[in-house]
Amino acid sequence: MAGKMIAAAPAIQLSKLYAGAMYKVMTRELDWDSMYPSSAALQADMKCFRDTVAASAGGNWWKRDQMMLVAGDASEYAFAAYTPAGELKGNPIVVTFTDHELQLQKQNQYSSTLREIVCILKTVKVLLEHAPELVQHRRLCYETDSQTGFHSVMRMKGNASTFPVVKELRLLCAAEDVEIDVVWKPREHANQQVSVWGNNSLSNTGKLACASVLEWFRMHANKSSACVQVADQWSKVEDNSEWVLHEEVFQELIRDPVLQGRKPALDVFASSTTTKVPEAFYSKYLCPGTKGVDAMVQPWVLRDQAGSKQLVYINGPFQLMGPIVRKIKDEQVDCILIGPKWPRHWIALLQTVAVRKEIELPHRHDLFIPGPHVTRKPAKPRHPAYKVMAWFIMW
Repeated sequence: MAGKMIAAAPAIQLSKLYAGAMYKVMTRELDWDSMYPSSAALQADMKCFRDTVAASAGGNWWKRDQMMLVAGDASEYAFAAYTPAGELKGNPIVVTFTDHELQLQKQNQYSSTLREIVCILKTVKVLLEHAPELVQHRRLCYETDSQTGFHSVMRMKGNASTFPVVKELRLLCAAEDVEIDVVWKPREHANQQVSVWGNNSLSNTGKLACASVLEWFRMHANKSSACVQVADQWSKVEDNSEWVLHEEVFQELIRDPVLQGRKPALDVFASSTTTKVPEAFYSKYLCPGTKGVDAMVQPWVLRDQAGSKQLVYINGPFQLMGPIVRKIKDEQVDCILIGPKWPRHWIALLQTVAVRKEIELPHRHDLFIPGPHVTRKPAKPRHPAYKVMAWFIMW
């Protein structure tokens, strides 16, 4: 069986996901028990291989003409990608690390190669979730500055930590009919000297004939390197207003009798790693699970099947309290609003909305937890030097 799988590798593109490990077993680099610790794991892989063979029948490996370019990069706390041609309407994909990933990073167990491959996987997932028409049945050209990440994905190989991610990525792309084409673009590419096809023995006439092609190559190399650098900047974006209310305080708020058992159905200012309502939230950037980008242009009133308004949780940047209160009044939003007790004009506006109850949040040192994009030092749990309130607003 192993021999047949290895022999099929030249004809079936994804067979490398299985044949490579089989070859290592046959050459005694691995043993069967380490590769397949249970019979269920072996059966799952064999089923995937069988499905791969069936899906590959009658297909070809020619690259598709329809293509979308994406540049991505991973920092020490976030993944980011964007489309240089603007297919995502200027909205970058920014996915912050989970608590588990942050812990791995602190323990130096989250290698740069693994982060770059995970970035590709998360980018594909977000694109399939929010813009499937851009990637399905097309070629997705993904530019990265990770040479090892490029080789791992395109050659379908890797070590114990990277290969499972590579395998998940390739199988996902196969299932969704996405042709993934990872391109390595080193950041210093723009400064490298480009020889004429790597051949210094060409005549002057030959070099002159290639001049226009080389000029295009240089321009393309510069542009591609710049794209990866832009993605790198997005992965390191700062947001010092990203403070998350402590979970214990949040749970006390939603148990308040004034809500009569109602739970928030939408978190207006959040991300996939900071939201209090994972099933429905708006985010600043595209990320997994988001219902929309830029809360201020999204509708805040949601209704259930019976037509009743659903409760919304609002913990936005305090410097935007004026526009937030105005939007609550204009749309008549039923919500829990978190904000400072500041002598500002919006306090008077707040008196014109249907506030059912107002409470001061407890003075505890960890009232707010910093989000991954908070870079202001010290980035640790804190309580502001002013009163923070919760307003229960129900029309």
